[in-house]
Amino acid sequence: MSSNEITTIKNSTLAGLTNLAYLVIIGNRISTIEDNAFNGLSKLEKIYMNFNEITTIKTHTFTGLTNLRELNVYFNSITTIEDHAFRGLKKIRKMDLNNNKISTIEDNVFSDLTNLNELNLENNRISSIKNITISGLTNLRSLKVHDNPFHCDCELIGLVDFLKSGRVPVYVPPRCFTPDNLKGASLLSLSAANLTCSDMTTIETTTDETNSSPLKEGSFLVIVYVSLCLLVKAMINF
Repeated sequence: MSSNEITTIKNSTLAGLTNLAYLVIIGNRISTIEDNAFNGLSKLEKIYMNFNEITTIKTHTFTGLTNLRELNVYFNSITTIEDHAFRGLKKIRKMDLNNNKISTIEDNVFSDLTNLNELNLENNRISSIKNITISGLTNLRSLKVHDNPFHCDCELIGLVDFLKSGRVPVYVPPRCFTPDNLKGASLLSLSAANLTCSDMTTIETTTDETNSSPLKEGSFLVIVYVSLCLLVKAMINF
């Protein structure tokens, strides 16, 4: 399906194509996919919507695609993927989201994808991927996340551990973009000692100060001194 006229996939666009197995809509101007646009296409196995202008993947975009095995939406303008956007895609094996404008990955975006083997997120605007985001991808065998502006702090520990575990081959190591002292460093060269958060330091400092506060120690000495004075005065009066 190829036409420069297509800008929206509506609920009615694919109605009746119940036996459709492959959907190819490449090089159009699609920017919007309505909720439940693929509802009724339970036999659909592969989607190719590359080189379009899609900006958002909503929570109910792929509802009903219980047999989908491959999703390709690379070279679009995706900035936002809503939480649970891929809910129900339990058979999906491959997902390619490279060359978009994704900046944030919500915690539960991939939570249902227990059979996902390949995930491509290269060349986006992602600064952080939390451990909870990828911890459920137990069958993942290929993860591409290079060419993203990663901020290397404590929230990246899970991703670094995953990449260094050897579970997936890393052909192009992702690198730190910030902070300045780690700029250009490969994530594979980092350890937990390198990945710190400023608020963690603050918390530790506050805790130490609370446990051995000079004010508390001074207050204790004042109490002791006053008690001794009262005791001496009582003895003299006696």
